[in-house]
Amino acid sequence: MNKPPCRVWLPLDHRLLGESPHQTLFLVLGNKCARAVTLCAQAQPVLFPLADAQSIPALLNLVDGVMLTAK
Repeated sequence: MNKPPCRVWLPLDHRLLGESPHQTLFLVLGNKCARAVTLCAQAQPVLFPLADAQSIPALLNLVDGVMLTAK
């Protein structure tokens, strides 16, 4: 039986998109990060876009790793 791929939690960026003064806050996933996890690590990217600090310990139990990025 095939083992399911590892799950890697990816970070999301907060971005204001649109023309001023009608900009809207969006959560954006970087394509470079998602492709690296999928193609290079052969893992499944996982997102928790609205996770708060209190839920992090429980969410960590659902993934095999976390991708940390620098700006």
